[in-house]
Amino acid sequence: MSPDDHVTAALPFDRDTIAAAKRENFPVAGWFIARDHRATVEAYYAFARTADDIADDPALPASQKLALLDRLDAGLKGTGNDPLSRHLRTTLDSRNIPLSCAADLLIAFRSDASCWPIQTLRDLDDYCRYSAAPVGRFLLALHGESEGAAESDALCAALQILNHIQDVRADFETLGRSYLPRDWIAHEHVPRDPRIRSDAIVLLLAHVDQLLAAAGALPMRLVSRRLSAQSAAILCLARRLAGRLRAGDPWSARIALRPIDWAAALVAGIARLIGAKRHG
Repeated sequence: MSPDDHVTAALPFDRDTIAAAKRENFPVAGWFIARDHRATVEAYYAFARTADDIADDPALPASQKLALLDRLDAGLKGTGNDPLSRHLRTTLDSRNIPLSCAADLLIAFRSDASCWPIQTLRDLDDYCRYSAAPVGRFLLALHGESEGAAESDALCAALQILNHIQDVRADFETLGRSYLPRDWIAHEHVPRDPRIRSDAIVLLLAHVDQLLAAAGALPMRLVSRRLSAQSAAILCLARRLAGRLRAGDPWSARIALRPIDWAAALVAGIARLIGAKRHG
């Protein structure tokens, strides 16, 4: 595959791209999203997945990654002709969804491509503002929600940090990238000292707990019953994954959700769907 193919390979509704969504911890399309929203969600996901793949490609130099991300950005802004991002622009415009929901993601992916260091917890939160929060804002806008932005931002940040903890070793060894704040580990990179590394992960998980507490009211703040159910399911998944990460060692082996976790999340979503109907 040539470098330019990274941009055009995942055309809207490409089967491989959509299948990849099902392998994510927290698939954007979800169980509860209404059918008439799914084409928009899939177009958004294809764009985000492609940009993420560019930023995470270990075979590409940073300069080439940035050039490819710029090409996506130009198509999104209407000044370039990349078909994937131009399609997303048209899709977002048709649903009155702010372009920033996609454009902001590219700020984070450029940071990833450059391996921009995370010096402090505030740096990590700022990174999540661009890498994660736009996804929640996109879903809120798609469903016409006027409330819940702060709770959604907190949930998305928690999900992003949980993913970083899961991939802590792969990110470091494959990409030379670490999302553990450097002022916690007093070292330029993830330390080999398991005690220092473990302490940093414990601190991150405590931050995740705070974010999930702030996000806890999200399902009740949403008008859309389906999005409310989806957010309840994702909250359940996030809490269960945080528990698994706290009990294990993500450096030794990637810790993932299990079938019982997905079943619990489905039950939580259905319960919220039923509860919202009774109070609707």
